[in-house]
Amino acid sequence: MSDKTELDYDSMTPDQQKAHDVALRMKEEEEQAKLPYKWKQTLNDVDVTVLVPKGTRGKDLTIEIKKQSLKVGLKGQPLIIDGALFKDIKVDDSTWTLDNQQEINIHLEKLKGTEWWKCVIQGHPELDTTKINPENSKLSDLDGETRSMVEKMMFDQQQKAAGKPSSDDIKKAEALKKFQQMGVVLLADILPSLAIKATAPYFIHKVIYPVRILLCAFLSISAVMIIGLADSIPIRIVGVMMASLSSGLGELTFLMLSSFYRIGMITAWSSGTGAAGLIGAFMFLALTTWIGLSVTTSLGVVSVFPALLVFAYFILLGDPDSDTPVLDYEQLIAAPTAVTSPPAAAAATSAGSPSSSSSTVPTFSLGSPEPIHSTPTSISAALGPPGIGTFTIAPQAPTSINALLGVSDSSDEASRRAALARSSTTLAMRESGIYKDRQHRRPNPSQQHQGNTNNDNNTNATNNQSSSSLLSASNRHRHPSVSPDHEEIPLSEKLELARSLIAPFMGPLCLVYFAEYTMNQGVLPVLLFPLPQTPFRRMRDHYVTYAALYQLGVFLSRSFASTLLPRLDNYLWWPSALQLLNLALALSQALTQAQHNGTGWMRSIVAVFALILWEGLLGGTAYVHTYLGITAQFQHDPKGKEFALGVVGVADGLGITLAGLVSLWLEPTLCQDQVVRQGVELCQKMAE
Repeated sequence: MSDKTELDYDSMTPDQQKAHDVALRMKEEEEQAKLPYKWKQTLNDVDVTVLVPKGTRGKDLTIEIKKQSLKVGLKGQPLIIDGALFKDIKVDDSTWTLDNQQEINIHLEKLKGTEWWKCVIQGHPELDTTKINPENSKLSDLDGETRSMVEKMMFDQQQKAAGKPSSDDIKKAEALKKFQQMGVVLLADILPSLAIKATAPYFIHKVIYPVRILLCAFLSISAVMIIGLADSIPIRIVGVMMASLSSGLGELTFLMLSSFYRIGMITAWSSGTGAAGLIGAFMFLALTTWIGLSVTTSLGVVSVFPALLVFAYFILLGDPDSDTPVLDYEQLIAAPTAVTSPPAAAAATSAGSPSSSSSTVPTFSLGSPEPIHSTPTSISAALGPPGIGTFTIAPQAPTSINALLGVSDSSDEASRRAALARSSTTLAMRESGIYKDRQHRRPNPSQQHQGNTNNDNNTNATNNQSSSSLLSASNRHRHPSVSPDHEEIPLSEKLELARSLIAPFMGPLCLVYFAEYTMNQGVLPVLLFPLPQTPFRRMRDHYVTYAALYQLGVFLSRSFASTLLPRLDNYLWWPSALQLLNLALALSQALTQAQHNGTGWMRSIVAVFALILWEGLLGGTAYVHTYLGITAQFQHDPKGKEFALGVVGVADGLGITLAGLVSLWLEPTLCQDQVVRQGVELCQKMAE
């Protein structure tokens, strides 16, 4: 009806409306009788009957049932039915039969079984579906599911008559509201962490480590309690943001802290983060599903773990004095007769004159057991990555390495080893606040200058001065990738260092995280299989299993990739490329889900399991080898290493953020494609 007709109908008296309905029904019956077929429908299907000459056989028929169209006829004759269907159908569930060699019965399964069809073929006479009103006496004969669907149709008719939204419109509005809330929660979960990772490396050195640890614990405990106890959505969002801040600050802090320990600490940290995903998911599952605790109570139980973080740092974690890596200096320690003169070496490198640069002076290379001769290089290069630079040895005013270390020539190797370890890291550790003995103050600048002066005159007096590092800070040549152990790195050098890390480390890490989180959040939720073809009882078990397999892969690779694989820090783009390939394979599966009876081109959920496990292995491998590579590259520069380990963390945060934003669009788009184009409704059942 037109709007004018509906308005006139509403103004009619009950008797007039009844007469109008009878006339309309008679008109519909006349129009339907003229059609070359008869049809009837339920909420789930449509049955069409076409009469053909008696004696017709199946091979004489031309019948084509497609998702959006229907063709029926006799071969060699004009088609009886040829046109677009009123609504889409499920082709695999639609059939036809020839009965008594004269009656074609076509069964069409509706794609959406919650609405009445006005006609079979578009353009054919339509029925007024608003007048469909099953008798209440017949509703009781229906099964529960069918009855609820009929009642839904009746409700929609009443809503339409009153000018109000239908049940589908209401459901869509609620889904949109929920979707918007999910987007807000996602942004609240990732943006604070990204912000702290992007900015903190440039100022966090002003905050000692114990304070950082206490702040992380406070934020974590507060976040868990707020999320568990608050009823207001905005307040819970604040809790999510606090948890995100704690996560970002915690990862940044402990990665920077690892710069003062042996390189194995990176693997230990990576393994712990991988285990956290498995243990956390398992614990929450056990508390809520197996034990039966409420979500609020479960969150209260897990809120004690941030307190254990404080205990682990202040009680269990030892000072890194005894754990400082000294293997990098093996050749240097093994050659106590080698000599060096920091002032003379600095003069040789800072002069910059052609004569000085062309002169040949003896040098000591970390990769060579004997002194060699070469053109002098920057002193700071000696503290860079292995193989890049050498220690410059000047023949003037020879001073033994033992003297620089503050030990006697008769000292044993253990004493020299310990002195060398302390010389290159102790001051950096103290000013960073790692020691829990309250020795967090920096050396007095005047005392520092005096110490350097004394060092020039008498290197044996450097035992307790901050100039006890191999080269005096006042004479060390500045370099973007090298900073004095006891000086704050200038902001300009930090920015230069951060830029130098983009291509080898930050770019690959960002890309691998973008690919895997886009796959996890945007694609995996729609990679669903019919339950009979899975080991699951419920549709939601798909994603729970997917998440567990991913976390397993991450844990295994972060724990063992450093020992089972060679160093990959020069090949980090390969895991990123392979992760993008994984994303492409998952997308292709989602776009072909309707093939092979709803199993897609992979045909088995086991193939999806393998793909997800491989995804986790790649992601964990890229993570651990990124930080192992940074640790190796800055092994002689404690302050530079500390900053680099912190600043690279912004890469994974940026990748996760971009993946989250893309997934907000990708996941509903893929689901809509499966429902509308492919006729697969599994993703909708997952959402329910």
